[in-house]
Amino acid sequence: MGTMRQTPFPRRAARGGRAAATVAAGAALAAILVHARGAVREEVEDVAIPPPVRLRPAPNLGTGWTVILVAGRPGSYRAYVRRRVRFGRVVAREEIETRLVRAPRAEVRLVGTSPRGNPVSAPSLTRAVRAHRVLATAYDAGPLDNGPANAGITKLGWRTRRGIVAVDPAVIPLRSLLYVEGYGLAWAGDVGGAIRGARVDLCFNRTEEAVEWGRRRTTAYVLEGVAP
Repeated sequence: MGTMRQTPFPRRAARGGRAAATVAAGAALAAILVHARGAVREEVEDVAIPPPVRLRPAPNLGTGWTVILVAGRPGSYRAYVRRRVRFGRVVAREEIETRLVRAPRAEVRLVGTSPRGNPVSAPSLTRAVRAHRVLATAYDAGPLDNGPANAGITKLGWRTRRGIVAVDPAVIPLRSLLYVEGYGLAWAGDVGGAIRGARVDLCFNRTEEAVEWGRRRTTAYVLEGVAP
């Protein structure tokens, strides 16, 4: 009777180890190839839309001065994105489909174009914090409109001149910086017996200017400075 030769267990294990090593090497090579070609990922992300800026020339605002009338608001859209990642870095990005989530709101800016500057001192960049639709009348700084005792002096003790506006303090607080459409920058520095509610009285340096203005509807913006 012949004798059966049995392969020792360690040798079978060795052959199994070589096979496992071959599989591992193949997997490593496949991983390298995947990294080299780049893995593809599909994801969903929200993307911001910056607000557009609309510029309006303002001939009664000094050159170099800007008033932000309407603050911009960014929008956003949702994007279904396909990315190719190679060695841990995104090397390609493709938006497969997009959907608007919120439309942006444009920022509206007045940009001064007047070479004569402004009648009052004010920051070069301001923004509107409130807007009042008002009836605007006009007066000059002389005694005819103010009376002999008050000619040239406001409620706050300021000198009356172009850029000083009489207001109802219950609507527009005194010492407010204003931009009045058609008039320009001004300070709320005076009051008047007939100035009640949504009404303002604009000071001019000459009677002819006050007569030319007359009475008209306009918008008075209350401003604040913008930090650089």
